[in-house]
Amino acid sequence: MLNRITQVWLLLLALGIALWWGTRFEIEGHSFQVLGPVNQELVGRYYLPNDTQSPYPTVILCHGISSQKETMEPLALELANQGIAAVTFDFGGQGESYPREISQADNQTDLEQIMAWVKKQRIFDPMRLGLAGHSMGGTTALIYGSGDPKIRATVLLGIGGEATPDTPNNFMVGIGVYEQLNPVPVTQALFNAAISPRSNFVKGTARNLVISTTSEHANAPYDPELIAQTVQWMHQALGLPPHQVNIRGQWQIVGLGLIYLAGIGLGTGVYQWVARKSKDKILLLLILVGFVLTQFQGAMGGYFILWVLPVVLLAHFCQRYQASHLRTIALYGGVFYLMYSVSLVAHGLFSGSLIRVPTGFLGFPILLLYLPFGISYNLFFLLLHKLNHGQAWVWIMFLILWGGELLRPGIVLHLGDWLIRGGAAWIRQPFNLQWRRPSNLALISLPIALGILGVLAWQQWQAGFFTGEAFVFAANILGFFVVLPVGLTLGILRSSWFVGLETRLEGD
Repeated sequence: MLNRITQVWLLLLALGIALWWGTRFEIEGHSFQVLGPVNQELVGRYYLPNDTQSPYPTVILCHGISSQKETMEPLALELANQGIAAVTFDFGGQGESYPREISQADNQTDLEQIMAWVKKQRIFDPMRLGLAGHSMGGTTALIYGSGDPKIRATVLLGIGGEATPDTPNNFMVGIGVYEQLNPVPVTQALFNAAISPRSNFVKGTARNLVISTTSEHANAPYDPELIAQTVQWMHQALGLPPHQVNIRGQWQIVGLGLIYLAGIGLGTGVYQWVARKSKDKILLLLILVGFVLTQFQGAMGGYFILWVLPVVLLAHFCQRYQASHLRTIALYGGVFYLMYSVSLVAHGLFSGSLIRVPTGFLGFPILLLYLPFGISYNLFFLLLHKLNHGQAWVWIMFLILWGGELLRPGIVLHLGDWLIRGGAAWIRQPFNLQWRRPSNLALISLPIALGILGVLAWQQWQAGFFTGEAFVFAANILGFFVVLPVGLTLGILRSSWFVGLETRLEGD
C-alpha cells in the first residue's frame, strides 16, 4: 500500500497532467536567431496558426525586466490559436540572447533588429503587424510603435505610457487593479491624454484601457482577462473578425507547476529509497549527469538540475533532521504570503485603484491562486537560461549547494531552518527599551555617514536620477511591500496563538 504522502503527490501529479493536457495547444514553436552588430545574437521563437495560410498577421511580443521570451509564451499561444502569428524574443542580457547591461537604448536597437527580421520573412504580413509588451517591454513597444506608422496596433501590459490621440496606432493599455508600479488613477490620467474623439481602427485612432480585477504587475502577462482583451484588440486592429476568446493558458501554467511540485515530492521518495546505502555515490552520479547534460544537451541539463537539486535537498533533510520542521517553514512562508496579500489590498486602497474599481475585491482570490504559479514559472526559466549559458554566479551557487550536501547531507535546508527558527526566537524576545549613551565612535561616525549619504543624494538629484517624485515612488513601494508585510509578519510571529499553532504542527 502507498503511504498517505505518496498518494497526495500522485493525486497532484494526475491533476497537473490533466490540467496541462486538457488545455494544451496544437501550436508548435520555431526557434530563430538574429545576428546583430559585433556578433550580438538575439534568440527568439515564433508561433504560427494552424488553420490559416501565410502570410499571417503578426504580433511581436516584448518581455519585461528580469524575464525572458517564455514569459510572453501564454499570450503568443493564444494569438496563434486565434489565427495571428506571434514572435517572442529575448532582449540582450536576458534569456538566451547576448550578454549586456540593462539599457533602454539597447532595448530599442534589439527590437529594431527583430522588426527588420520579421519584415523580411515571407510568412509574416508586413502590412499587418502589431506590438505588445509587458513592463520594460511595454515601454520599448510604445517608443517603436509611436515612430512606425506601419505598426497597426500597440498594446502595453502592466505599464502606462505617454501617447497622443494619433500615435501610436490603435493603442491599448492593460493593467491590474492591484498593479504596484502604475496604479489605476495614474494610468488613467496618462491614458486620457491619448483618447481620440475619432476612435476608428481603420484610421488607427482606436483607444482602450482594460483594468483586470485579477492581476498585479508581475502576473500581467499570464492574466486571462488581459490576454483575452489583447487577442480581441489585435483581431480588430489587424482586420480580422472579432470573436469570443476562450483563454486557457493560465491553467497550463498551473498544471505545469503541479507536475513540477509532484515530481519533486515523488522524486524525494525514490531518491531516499535508492540512496539509502550509497548516498555519496548516487549524489556524485547525479552531479555528473547534470553537468554532462548541460554541456551537450543544452536545456535538458538545466531541466534535470532544477528538478534533482530540490529532490536531493528535501531527501537529505528529511532523513537527517525532523521532517516536521518543513511544516513550520511552510507555515512561515504562508504567513508572509498572506501579509503580502494584505499589502496588495492596502496599496490598492491607498493608491485609489480599488476605489475606482471596487469589483477588484471579487477577483482577489483568483489573483492569490495564480500569482505563485506565475512567479515560479518566470523564476524557473530565469534560472534555466542562466544555467545553460554558464552564468558564473548561478554555477557557483549550485556548486556550493551540491558541495554542502556532499560534505554533510541535509546541511543546506538545516541551515535555513536554523536561521528561520533562530530569527523567530530572537523576534519573540521581550522588548528592552533601556536608553544607553552612544559611544564616542558612534557619535563621530553617525554625522560622517549622514554627510556622505547627503552628498551622494545631492549628486543624484543634480543628475536628475533622484527627484522628489522618484523619492515618493520608492518610499511608497518600500513602505507597502517591504515595511508593511515584514511588520505584520513580525507581529504575528510574536503572538501567543501563532506560537501555539507552531507547537501543534511540530507535535503532529
